[in-house]
Amino acid sequence: MKEGWHLVILSIATILIAAGGHYLINYYKYGGNLYVENYEVYFSPDGNLTEKYDYIVNGNYRYLYRIWNAPLLYNEDFGEPFIKVLKINGPCIPYVKDYYGNVYAAEYQSMIQSEAYLNEVGCFCPEGYEKGEHMIEFEYVIYPPVEYDNEFYHVNLKFADKHIPYRNIAIFIDNSSGNIVKIYTHPPLSIKKYEDKYLVEGNSQRNGLIEVELLLNSANPKFVHYVENVKEKTIDANEAYYLKYKVAYYAANAIKAAVLFFPLIMLVVYYVNGRERKFVVPKYLSFVPKKRKPWLVNLVFKKDAMDFDMDGFYATLLDLQKRGIIEIETHDKEVRIKFRDYNFDELDEYEKKVILFLKKYSSDGIFSTEIVKDRIKAYEGDVYALSKIKNDFDEIVNVRDGSSFIINGRKIILKFFAISLLIFFVSGMAYAIGYKTYPILLDALLYSILLPIQFLLTVIAPSTLFGRWKKDYYKEKMEWDAFKNFLLDMAHLEKYEAEDIAIWKEWLIYATTLGIGKKVAKQFKKLKIDIPEADTVPYLYVAFIATQHTLSRTYSASTSSGGIGGGGFGAGGGFGGGGAGGR
Repeated sequence: MKEGWHLVILSIATILIAAGGHYLINYYKYGGNLYVENYEVYFSPDGNLTEKYDYIVNGNYRYLYRIWNAPLLYNEDFGEPFIKVLKINGPCIPYVKDYYGNVYAAEYQSMIQSEAYLNEVGCFCPEGYEKGEHMIEFEYVIYPPVEYDNEFYHVNLKFADKHIPYRNIAIFIDNSSGNIVKIYTHPPLSIKKYEDKYLVEGNSQRNGLIEVELLLNSANPKFVHYVENVKEKTIDANEAYYLKYKVAYYAANAIKAAVLFFPLIMLVVYYVNGRERKFVVPKYLSFVPKKRKPWLVNLVFKKDAMDFDMDGFYATLLDLQKRGIIEIETHDKEVRIKFRDYNFDELDEYEKKVILFLKKYSSDGIFSTEIVKDRIKAYEGDVYALSKIKNDFDEIVNVRDGSSFIINGRKIILKFFAISLLIFFVSGMAYAIGYKTYPILLDALLYSILLPIQFLLTVIAPSTLFGRWKKDYYKEKMEWDAFKNFLLDMAHLEKYEAEDIAIWKEWLIYATTLGIGKKVAKQFKKLKIDIPEADTVPYLYVAFIATQHTLSRTYSASTSSGGIGGGGFGAGGGFGGGGAGGR
């Protein structure tokens, strides 16, 4: 497959990951079976508070509620900051479960008592809510803690911090008395000022902070305590918060952009590191491009430049036979290999490994796939012995020596992958520490999960895609592909004489190392090319694959049979909290 197609496939895959992840993240943040389409708040600094929720129900729910993380009472007073419920307008049965656990409802008190949380107000529908929109309105008087320095008053109200998604927020703050000096929101939301009120607008993801901090020049609070320099502390805390939020915002959006525009990053890396020089090579090549050992051709030029497989082993056996080092016999799905006289020191390292493997599992100087299979079966239950056999089989395909041919692009991508893991780690730490006050950190965390996944896809791409072939080896790679095309084309093979035995044997060896040995052997038979190797190749595949399957089944059966058992300044400090939910 040409590099352009690899890039197209990788681009599509990474785009799908980005699009799918983006959809799931937004579904988690603003969707689900229950969410609030519109959240309206009417608040006056004198303490009057009204909340209106438009719940959208898409699942099975009997309760639609709102919880407070502050003492909630019904027609009672309290000795410290608290919230008093005045009225509930909504469908079904309105109820209150207060700070003490007392339930106020027209009916089903005992059920609500056992199922509702403390400081909860809502509406209970015994038969369950129908799917669709349901509006509930709550009226309170809120008595928050207030800081005062003989000049300014400071109030910090947390309307929610643990809740279902709020898709649209509108918080109206009464300023008819003109006593609001400054208003801050956490996180930063749109603030519009009118003659007699402020309007705060935005949205809030699942469990996102919704907080409004007010600096007043007059108030009549119930719970007030003296703090020096109220104005300075309010301004300093919020300036620091907004600066940190801006950093978190840009960092989260940078990670998000990296995920959504990942194909561009990939193309830049390819452009800098992966482009190859242009060579002109014909589609068909009727000769072996270069006299190389079959195992090396398999390792470097068959597929990926670092990907060796059993075809290289089979081709090495055929080549050793051609050179008179071994003799291969086939009989009824069995392969037997005999050894002839040879100089062991003249073999290369992989050929030595093959010979030693064959001799280790020989009986009376003959390697037999059937005898090896019987030997494997005899060791059933002996995990240690089977592990040694399995390691020996794995070793003959454990060839990794293509570094002299390529600059491995996987090593380059692994550096980027390590950076993406570092980004994920830092995002995770930042989320764990600061999510309650910086909801944007959820985006940083979730998108930082997607980024390493995208890089993993590029890691498993061919090692030369983001790397480069050294010298003129890319041209040789193209020539081996052209030679493979030639061997698969019957019309081209027919041009050669059947008597050219040496050529046919050589071609079959390289066809095997390129993974097309069985196909070419069939074509030889159709062309009446009479060489024993054309019959040997299919047996090699059948016999050794059967042996490996026997080993795999026996090893798995043996290993599975046993086992080892065994109210302050700045963001997040506001009074209130909680939020809407359902069950």
